[in-house]
Amino acid sequence: SYLVNYARPFVYSTALPPHSLVSIQQSYESMMSEEGERRRKVVFHFVRMFRQEMKRGLSSFGKGCQFELLPSPSPIQAVIVPGNSSCISICKDLREVGRFDVYPIRSPTVPK
Repeated sequence: SYLVNYARPFVYSTALPPHSLVSIQQSYESMMSEEGERRRKVVFHFVRMFRQEMKRGLSSFGKGCQFELLPSPSPIQAVIVPGNSSCISICKDLREVGRFDVYPIRSPTVPK
């Protein structure tokens, strides 16, 4: 009773607009369809291919390589690159030369 009488502006100001709810519903329907399943298979094929190529590329540096590919089955992949300046430089090169959508996450966001 209290919320109905006194929290009305809060309740209504945090509700999603109807078009957002319809968009979310349509997204779920698309994801659960056969087309959604086909697209997921394609994405995860590329994830596996990326991981294989990264492992092969990192192993070519030999045992002295300081980069580390973190385990992850998701499309978001993480490679540890020691040092903020190295991390920024490699991300810049990957964006410009390799056309990868990469962003450096540096200290203090992550521990040194």
